[in-house]
Order: sequence, then structure tokens, then C-alpha cells
Amino acid sequence: GEVREPRARYLAYIAVSEAYRHGLPPALVFGVMRTENDAFLSVARSTVGAMGLMQVMPNVWRESLGPRCGWNLWDDATNLCMGVHVLGHYYARSRDWRTSLLRYNGCVTGKNTPNCHSYPDWVQGRIVREARRLCPGGDFDRCVRQRLWTEFDPALIHVN
Repeated sequence: GEVREPRARYLAYIAVSEAYRHGLPPALVFGVMRTENDAFLSVARSTVGAMGLMQVMPNVWRESLGPRCGWNLWDDATNLCMGVHVLGHYYARSRDWRTSLLRYNGCVTGKNTPNCHSYPDWVQGRIVREARRLCPGGDFDRCVRQRLWTEFDPALIHVN
């Protein structure tokens, strides 16, 4: 997807902040976001009703996370807050990236979406492709398992 620089910086600031808040590697959050909504459309809606950048299911998460994140899932900050919280929730339960990603995608039994067991591989592929730009010489382990704390400088984020 193509995103203008001010919005890209804004999305990056929110995504990285939420990733750190939930103890997740930012690369994993970006991998999920790119897999779920490659065009970065705030108003994206899936055929099953998932909404926004992170394709959050409103009927599952809005009631419990609305007071913390906001209620409008088409608002980028709200959607990222909820999506990253959900991903962090699943990771805290399983302590396994693959299982966390399968749960995030709703692929617990694999009966709803064909090939949903490949979802972690799709996310990993996105991260590996981006790693060439974001983590010179990096791979999935380096970009996901190693926190990118030194890469993030909030002073660089300006939104008009």
C-alpha cells in the first residue's frame, strides 16, 4: 500500500507505542497489519465483519476494549490499540508466536477459513520482506525476536 509520510509516521508511532506497551516486537505488529490490510485502509471491512487496519472483530472485542481504546474501529489509533492488545493477549496466553497468530486470525480449528493454518507463514513472509529494508541483513528472528528499541525515536514523529 501507499501511505503519505505524515500518516505513515503517525501509524508507526501508534503501532510501535502499542507494541512496546504490550511487550510485542514492533515488526510483528507491522507484519500483522500488512497481512490484514496491505492498503492501510482505515475503513476496510472483511466479509466476516472484521474492521480497520488490524481487522479487529467488533462483536468480540469492542465491548471489553472500548473503554480503554475507544469505540470507533475505523479510527486508526483505536484500531491499533485494540488489535495490538488482542495480539498481546494471545501471546501472553500461549507464549508462542505461531499459536498467537493463529488465534489472532481466528484459526483455532481451521474450519472457518481455508488454509488459515498458513497465516503465521504469511505474516512471517511479510516481516522477512520488510526486514530487508527495516533490519539490514535481518531475518525473522532478528526482526521479530529482537526488540527494535534503538530504532524508535518519538522525536521523528510529526503529524500535521
